[in-house]
Amino acid sequence: MIITIAGMPGAGKSSLKKRLAEKYFYKSYSVGDMKGEFAKSRGMNIDEFMANCSPEEVHHKADNYQKQLGETEDNFVIDGWLSWYFIPNSIKIFLETDWNTAAQRIFLDKRDIDEPKYSNIKECEETIKKRYNETRKQTMKEYQGADFDDRKNYDIIINTSDKTLEEVLKIAEQKIFEKIKNDS
Repeated sequence: MIITIAGMPGAGKSSLKKRLAEKYFYKSYSVGDMKGEFAKSRGMNIDEFMANCSPEEVHHKADNYQKQLGETEDNFVIDGWLSWYFIPNSIKIFLETDWNTAAQRIFLDKRDIDEPKYSNIKECEETIKKRYNETRKQTMKEYQGADFDDRKNYDIIINTSDKTLEEVLKIAEQKIFEKIKNDS
């Protein structure tokens, strides 16, 4: 079984990916982490990298890696905006949240991640909205209308705005079980 997780910034994609991988003893991958590593290797944060590099540098390397994973491996969880597209034989989850909650989560996140350091929640919200919308437009143009924000592309949609990680995990597991049962 392959599980792909997409969704809004700050919705909990990385956290759910980690918990599902632990639960099922699966490998886990993150497209955002891949791109963060690409940025870091050039001495940039993710926003600088996306603003200053070509689509090939920003997306294509990670896209090709995802395709290869989907064709050669099984039993893993991956989070990425277009993972559902590049790995169509997966259970596809979308996590949504409201923008203010997303910004608060990202602003208060103390992990050493490649997000720039924002001066306040409003700046964080504006930046993540802009990145989300710009990436959405770019990927739709690049991949014949593949819209990671279109909920029709997913098997499972969970709004995480007012839920703990444990609640999201419980819902995801229940919906995954139902999907497997219905597909059998």
